[in-house]
Amino acid sequence: MSPYVFEGEVDLSLIDEPQEPGGSSERPEEMAALEKDIKKKGIQKPLCVFRFAGRYRIYDGKSRFIVAKKLGLKRVPVKVLWSF
Repeated sequence: MSPYVFEGEVDLSLIDEPQEPGGSSERPEEMAALEKDIKKKGIQKPLCVFRFAGRYRIYDGKSRFIVAKKLGLKRVPVKVLWSF
């Protein structure tokens, strides 16, 4: 049984901005490589999020979120771990 309550795409505008940097977001060379990869292939690994009060909070995927926003993506793949 999957630990996710939903797997699919959601509007990027429904995901709250990360409060703390994490992952590759502090390393410019890794962010540039991630941006190039997402431009070429799209987001291959969904963001893991929690649903809270009709919005989403990132558990894993802060760097992918930052790049998606920079590239102007409207929807992103997610796996919702839990809803509150």
